[in-house]
Amino acid sequence: MKRIIITCFFAIVFVNTFAQDGDLDLSFNAVGFAQSSDFYGSNVCNAIQNDGKILLAGKNNQNKLVVLRYNSNGSLDATFNGTGKGTYPGPMNGVIGTEKMLIQNDGKILVYGTVLNNSYDYDLTLIRINSDGTIDNTFGTNGFVTTDLSAGSEVPGKAVLQNDQKILVSAYSLESNTGAYYFTVIRYNSDGSFDTSFNTTGYNKIDLGCSNFYNYNMLAGSGIALQTDGKILFSGAYGNSEASRDMICIRLNTNGLLDVDFNYTGYVTVDFNGGEDFANDVKVDLNGKIIIAGKRYYYSSYAALARFNPDGTPDLSFGTNGKTAIAMDGSSYCSANNINILPDNKILIGGMAYISSNYNIATTRLNNNGTLDNTFGTNGSVSGIFLGATSLRGYFQNIQSDNKIVVSCGFNDEQFTVIRYLQRNYPEIYTTPTASAIIYG
Repeated sequence: MKRIIITCFFAIVFVNTFAQDGDLDLSFNAVGFAQSSDFYGSNVCNAIQNDGKILLAGKNNQNKLVVLRYNSNGSLDATFNGTGKGTYPGPMNGVIGTEKMLIQNDGKILVYGTVLNNSYDYDLTLIRINSDGTIDNTFGTNGFVTTDLSAGSEVPGKAVLQNDQKILVSAYSLESNTGAYYFTVIRYNSDGSFDTSFNTTGYNKIDLGCSNFYNYNMLAGSGIALQTDGKILFSGAYGNSEASRDMICIRLNTNGLLDVDFNYTGYVTVDFNGGEDFANDVKVDLNGKIIIAGKRYYYSSYAALARFNPDGTPDLSFGTNGKTAIAMDGSSYCSANNINILPDNKILIGGMAYISSNYNIATTRLNNNGTLDNTFGTNGSVSGIFLGATSLRGYFQNIQSDNKIVVSCGFNDEQFTVIRYLQRNYPEIYTTPTASAIIYG
């Protein structure tokens, strides 16, 4: 038995050593992915602990929050709630969706999403869980913070932790009586209370004259990111109709007010060919340039990216006039949901792609100039089509410290699914092995 285990270990090491970027990591659950039942819906977000353990969050068919923790080898971590899985009844009518997971410096876990209130509108919610899987009752009320800022709903986007562990979240606020929607950024203290040093209230609802009238399909996910100087970036959709909305990137000062030094207005918009455009995520690259990614629709739907200089002007070294559209895994109907900046300043985007008549997930790697990186996967992309599902949704991706890619999604709206892809460490460093470094089998 010992010889069999050793042989299998070295076989996996051998395969992974000669694998290409974008190949499945066979050291993860022996097949490159792991799945767990008790899931219902689409959104599955993930986070990676400093020790390499992987967290997933979503909901079950009772609208309760479910959090799972995997060891770095793909097995469930029994030190988390005794089984590797925790189920948490949410406030009011339960957890409707999860959008982002964050891990604090002390190892506590934050999950950000929505709940349905008693008026059947959506409110934002934050849940904090201890590292052992129990609810942290020192946070908010019994571990939950619920925020209602409008006479309608709050549609959640992404969240990020500041260095001081204050929590920044992005959302759209909708007013039911006027149809107006606002670009909303909220900052909480580490205990879940509003940080009143942020716009004196703890939040800023930015009114740029957009209307919605509850056409929820108009509202894409919103992204949020921090610059090195602490200024805050928000990405989303700008306009009064689904057909004419544009990508938008807004910048706030650290006090929560619009930064008018950014494009002289505090925001910049991007239009692709006059069609429907939106930006689901925003990141800052290693040169301080700002990248937004989402979808461009004009007869066909493509993942769309734009890059700006720090002052908000288009970066003309990226794509064509600062923007590019990508067919993820060859799909002419796709959308980017996440951006990761790699150590060599390449760009990894992940999202949804309609492949072989089914909704699927896809990851695409771009060179720093916006062109496809053909050294990754097939023509720059990989997808989850190998799972054989009729539907894969709720894409979220993260990068491990060794640059391996962790992707989470819902499998046929029934199973939590986490996939790990190989990716070389960058920049690559080649050394000549010594005799003591060679392992003989």
